[in-house]
Amino acid sequence: MIRAFWIELRRSPLRWALPVLIAIELGMLFGRNTDWIGVWPQASAAAQVPVAEMAILLSAAAAWSAARVQRADGIEQWSAVARPLWQREAVHLAATVVYGLIPLLVGAIAAAVVSVGTAGPGFLWPSYLLLGATVVIIAAALGHLAGRLTQSWLVPLLIGAGVYLGLLWFASSDTFSFSVLSGAPQVEITTPALLTRLALAVALVVAAVGFQPPSRSSWTEHRYRATVLPSLLVLLTIVGVMTAGPLRQGREPPDEPLCSDRVPQVCIWPEHRRHLAELTAIAERLEAVAASRLFVIPESFHEEGLRTPEDGATFPVTLGLWAAARGMAYGVLNASFGDESLCAPATAAGEEQQQEALTEMLEWLVARAWGGMRPADYHGGFDYDEEELRRVLRLPDDEQFEWARERITTAYEATCGA
Repeated sequence: MIRAFWIELRRSPLRWALPVLIAIELGMLFGRNTDWIGVWPQASAAAQVPVAEMAILLSAAAAWSAARVQRADGIEQWSAVARPLWQREAVHLAATVVYGLIPLLVGAIAAAVVSVGTAGPGFLWPSYLLLGATVVIIAAALGHLAGRLTQSWLVPLLIGAGVYLGLLWFASSDTFSFSVLSGAPQVEITTPALLTRLALAVALVVAAVGFQPPSRSSWTEHRYRATVLPSLLVLLTIVGVMTAGPLRQGREPPDEPLCSDRVPQVCIWPEHRRHLAELTAIAERLEAVAASRLFVIPESFHEEGLRTPEDGATFPVTLGLWAAARGMAYGVLNASFGDESLCAPATAAGEEQQQEALTEMLEWLVARAWGGMRPADYHGGFDYDEEELRRVLRLPDDEQFEWARERITTAYEATCGA
């Protein structure tokens, strides 16, 4: 069997697709935002992100490879080989899976190499890599099964598109998702969800290698064993995935998060240690706003997952440092005006006036915390006059504080004024 496996590796059409698969893996790994470098869960998740894209080519190539016997009209000869059919198909599929796993392994090694110098204690999280391997096996098994069912040249294209669309559709629900886009340290993949997905991959492998071609004389004898049982196994594992719960759940916060030694204090998950100095600088820039005597600066800022927003100012890190600065700025605004100190607007015009004033104050605080305007690669948020904000940021601090005072006055007049 080992010799047959090496023969399959040498003759598989996947050997031509391997460089493309590796290019997809590394291109997506380093071509997107690289904030994941130096953060073990983020690096682990980033290594499996390209698998969903690779699944298109992998499943299509698997279908093309599995249909080789039918294309050569050699089903009868293939059936006459001494070894059981399922063993021969298993060796064939195993070679396909190996070609699919190699790019994932290359991506994981690359992510580890560039992260090891700054990430601190720990290593890649196996759960994310196993999740990626599960998608590889599922894509290969579906392609192999489709290739054994028909020799049509359209099948590889259809199976590739079908696998990708299926992954996109499942991704809309965390309960049915087979991939993640990021690896925030405050969440982790649950064991039941991972095991049921692995079980589904195994069930599809059993179905792919156990299928008996209709032209075989033994088709009727083996129909139940080779078709019905694998189908039931696949259905049971799908039910298992549906009932296993969400793919990820929140982690218990550490007893001692990683915190700065300055006031306001910044506390983060230990996995994000490479960002502590930058986050501390953001907090210090916000603390400088206290000189205006207009805002209340929280004594501490905590990364999301370490405490609830009700317990104090929280901010995200997984979305990038600008998003963290925005979260901290919102914490300042909430500490200053969030305790029902502003009356509710009595009219729609008053509500609009209040919202505009608060938005301008928030964006000004964000710009002060970040040290400039919003980066070009960040989108969304509230509409505001960016040119006006740029003008204000060029003013001396006392004039900026006076501008902020006017916005606060406007917010109060909009809500409590006549």
